Amino acid sequence: MHVWLIKLEEMLPIDDDYRPYRTGMLASALLARGHTVTRWASDYNHYTHQYRFEKNSRIQLNDNYYAMLLYSGVAYSSAVSWKRLLDNYLLSREYSKEARKLEPPDLIVCSMPTPELAAVSADLSRYFDAPLVIDARDMWPDVIATELKGIKAFLSKPVILWMKYNLKKASKNAASLVGITPFYRDHLLRYAGRSESTQDGVFPLGFDPQAAVYDAQEEQQLTGFWLARGVDLAQHKIIYFAGRLNSTIFNTFDSSIAAIEKLSLKHVDVRMVYCGSGAYEKQIRDKAASVPNIIFPGEVDTKALALLRKHAFVALLPVERRVDFQNSLSNKFFEYLSSGIPVLSWLDGLPGQVLEQNHCGHIYNSGHELAGYVERLLMNPRKRAEMGRRALELFNREYDADIVYENFVNFLEGVEKA
Repeated sequence: MHVWLIKLEEMLPIDDDYRPYRTGMLASALLARGHTVTRWASDYNHYTHQYRFEKNSRIQLNDNYYAMLLYSGVAYSSAVSWKRLLDNYLLSREYSKEARKLEPPDLIVCSMPTPELAAVSADLSRYFDAPLVIDARDMWPDVIATELKGIKAFLSKPVILWMKYNLKKASKNAASLVGITPFYRDHLLRYAGRSESTQDGVFPLGFDPQAAVYDAQEEQQLTGFWLARGVDLAQHKIIYFAGRLNSTIFNTFDSSIAAIEKLSLKHVDVRMVYCGSGAYEKQIRDKAASVPNIIFPGEVDTKALALLRKHAFVALLPVERRVDFQNSLSNKFFEYLSSGIPVLSWLDGLPGQVLEQNHCGHIYNSGHELAGYVERLLMNPRKRAEMGRRALELFNREYDADIVYENFVNFLEGVEKA
């Protein structure tokens, strides 16, 4: 069958340092089963903030694998801004227009967010008489409404109502509602106004550990890369984090500072490495200006991150306890498990519960607790190794991309029209 996958922001195989996220991994699984895939994405690279072609484009990525890139003419630098909302709106219009020029799909799988794209996908589902699957990865628009305060909350009300209207329309007309956890599937079911059926499902994000394989020569070069940034892979005990340096990280960062300051009194070889960039990068760096054992290498490519994970002592999930994060298992969560690293989590919801139930991590509530867990693992290498082994076993058993997306494809092949 010919499957359309709709997701604006993800990287594409034509991008430098390409790394497959959910849509890319699902596309690979569909292609391996003999299906044809068309990915609908933005011409604007969400990660580099640059256009690819500055026009609507159809490109062939591989045999039976195509990408339709949509151009809005609106560039944004912040993931949450009026320009981003305008971009989303204009791209949904381009999607509606360009889609009707193509051969009909047999199945449409639209990621949520955005509600606008989901609503257009519902229209196209009826136009082409093809089943629609909505795949929820985020709690839009509800989480936006709860996060905005004051005048922003007041001004955003019409936009939020418009998003809710679109999501309700899409959810009611979809043949199947899917989420990365039961919480997200149920988010769509509430908008659909119905209970779960056999055509609804849950499939975690998963991770492909083969996406960042390096050879011996590259490893030597990458080791030098880290040494130049103050990280000695052979000598330092590395506390690892990689992700967006946004408000959700900033709001827990005091505990990281308190932990590393306490640990550094006895363990001069401990380094806390915060990889990534984001809207709060400057504020986070400023807070840590007087703490030399916290290192900020900025954006790092996938192979360098994979090598750092290989040498990491523990990994951090220093994310604030917002309802959507408390009920989500993120990309970084699976990356950590795939590398066999014990994980220390500020999140005490689903992520923390999975870690503690599988004995491969701990929940911390303060910098003092975080330092205490690291200290105990430093003093007990056997326990640290055992936790890492359990992390890898959990990943291989439940979250490897081959398992997750084979199951997802099996499910999609059985979806029938609403």
